[in-house]
Amino acid sequence: LNTLPDSISQMKSLKTLDLSSNKLKTLPEGIGDFANLEDLNLNINALNTLPDSIGHMKNLKTLGLEGNKLKILPESIGGLSNLKDLNLNGNKLQTLPESIGDLANLEDLNLGNNALNKLPDSISQIKSLIKLYLGGNKLKTLPESIGDLANLEDLNLEYNDTLKTLPDSIGKLGKLKELNLDGNKLQILPESVSGLTNLENLSLNHNALHTLPDNIGQIKSLEILGLEGNKLKILPESIGGLSNLYYLNLSNNALNTLPDSIGKLKNLTTLELLSNKLKRLPESIGGLENLQNLNLTINALNTLPDSIIE
Repeated sequence: LNTLPDSISQMKSLKTLDLSSNKLKTLPEGIGDFANLEDLNLNINALNTLPDSIGHMKNLKTLGLEGNKLKILPESIGGLSNLKDLNLNGNKLQTLPESIGDLANLEDLNLGNNALNKLPDSISQIKSLIKLYLGGNKLKTLPESIGDLANLEDLNLEYNDTLKTLPDSIGKLGKLKELNLDGNKLQILPESVSGLTNLENLSLNHNALHTLPDNIGQIKSLEILGLEGNKLKILPESIGGLSNLYYLNLSNNALNTLPDSIGKLKNLTTLELLSNKLKRLPESIGGLENLQNLNLTINALNTLPDSIIE
């Protein structure tokens, strides 16, 4: 299917329209006349533009535009006042219109695998947002206003190759449960991350971290911590405060020692220490009573503490 006839908009009662996996390059202006449409699937087409009338569909709740060729979005998209799910993954977007902040009921926004180098401040107005996927873009920074997304639970920023810092306001995301920052160029984390009091999964694999904030142990809710492929030489003593942690990946760093507090991680079941520079392990490691998987391959260990054998 290459084109849609204008007459399609005469189906006034239509609630669901699936046009995915076609070859549509444009949509007729009449698309905006679907006053009752709730679900519009345009995934996997060849759309390079959207008509201004797209913003007239006031009852639309789900809009799928994944895998098209969109470079810009019309300002009118902010008119989709009841939209809950917007999927724009795999397009060619470089910027977003300020009107994106008018999507007052949006809960799931997927902007992954585009060419975004910045976000508009207005994105912070989408207070209803629960999931925000921004992986595979070209973001250099995040706006300070990102911390205003008070209901956000899942934030994915993986593989934005130029992302070097996070704003302090990241710590205001008190409902955040998952934060994926894999494959960036982060050298430090702001101390404010300790404010993420509901965070369960923090993934920082393949960055350039030299150190962790001293207060990281305050994130008591943390269950999974991925730090593979960084430049860590030491860990803060406070890491022992992560009492709910069950998975810790520290492979491919430059650790030459572990803090005694590591033994306080009583719920830890997996500890990955592959390819570091460890010369010894603390006796306290024997206190990891629930540990099931311990990887010490490619280190400089000559002996193991008696507490492990016991």
